[in-house]
This record gives sequence, C-alpha cells and structure tokens, in this order.
Amino acid sequence: MTQPDKPDLILSDLLRESPARTVIINVADIHPSSITLLEALDIVDVSGIEAGDFERLMEKGTLKQKAQLLYAMAWVVARRSEPDLTYAEVCTYKLEVKGDKPDDEAERRKARAVMGVATLAKVSPEEAKKMTLNEVSAVVEIHKPRTVRRTASRRRRAS
Repeated sequence: MTQPDKPDLILSDLLRESPARTVIINVADIHPSSITLLEALDIVDVSGIEAGDFERLMEKGTLKQKAQLLYAMAWVVARRSEPDLTYAEVCTYKLEVKGDKPDDEAERRKARAVMGVATLAKVSPEEAKKMTLNEVSAVVEIHKPRTVRRTASRRRRAS
C-alpha cells in the first residue's frame, strides 16, 4: 500500500516561532470622536472595562488594564479594514503605542457645536460639518426668536 505524496515535515521549521504581526496604535488617533458607539460597546465587552473608565485607566490604571484597553481599541479600529479579525488574534500581535493623548475637551467642544447646529438645522452631523459660517449664523438667528418667545410665554404663565 502506497501513501499519497505529502510534503516533507521539517520539524525545526515548525518549532521556530514565526514573527508576530505588529499593530501600531497612535493614541492621538483614538479618542471619543474617532470611536463609534458600537465600537465603544465592543471595547467594553472584550476588555471588561467600562467606557467611563477609559481615560482614568489610561492615566492611572495597571499595565495589564492599559494593555487590555489598548488591544481592544486596536481590535475595533483594525476591524474597519479587516472585518473578520478577532480580538483573540489581535492579542497575539506585538503592540506598539505611539503619540500623545489628544485634547479631549477641544474634541468635546467641537462635537457639541456640530450637534447643536445639526439639531437646530435638522440635518445630519455630517451635513452640519459642511455648513458655512453664514449658514450656521442664519440657523442660529432663525431659532433665536423662537427661544425668546418661548421664554417670554413661560414667564407670563408663571406670573
């Protein structure tokens, strides 16, 4: 009985570790304006760290907590280009962290301004971001009298 042709097994090749894939994460690119709600929920699920604790842990957490959080963030961002990528797979990669923490308060101010204009103009945030300053000014002007009328009406009812 003959065996089908199989390639030789070279055990030394099998025993040698293959170089790990590297994932590079720039912390300046990972902030609340760059992560979607669903991605944040996935980060919470795989890391076990609540979204409200992200910033505190990055500043004062243990090395293990920071690594869990960074790997989870790397995973959700990497899935944008490789949707089948698993968290477990990303955890086998060499993690390189670079960059400085972004100014979260500046990002929050931008988000509030965009959402405020989007709400007033009844457009999507993407459309609000593209509005000119004159268009934004007009939207605010149009809505200002309504607010003044409502306030005056409430004052009259209260007295």
